[in-house]
Amino acid sequence: MDDVLNLFRKRRSIRRYLDRDVPAGVVREILRESCLAPSAMNRQPWRFSVVANRPAIRRLSDESKKNLLAELVARAYFTDHPAKAAGDTGLTQENKNGKHTRIRQ
Repeated sequence: MDDVLNLFRKRRSIRRYLDRDVPAGVVREILRESCLAPSAMNRQPWRFSVVANRPAIRRLSDESKKNLLAELVARAYFTDHPAKAAGDTGLTQENKNGKHTRIRQ
């Protein structure tokens, strides 16, 4: 138990990375050990893709940032417009009885 507590106390977030490849054996070991982590209902839904091609990594990173930004903008919009979050388009349509009902997405 002391080892675990010591690990928690010494853990640090790294935000500066060396421009070096991680050896394939180290990647395999990290992935193998990662599979030992608990999962919901012990489903163990592990799926890994290892990308070592630098241009592909850059494209994936750029695309992820773009998607994250779009999600944050949408979340901010829907927070300011709760009816939109519920699927309310703000439009109405007339039914066959002449009654107007809201159009939902």
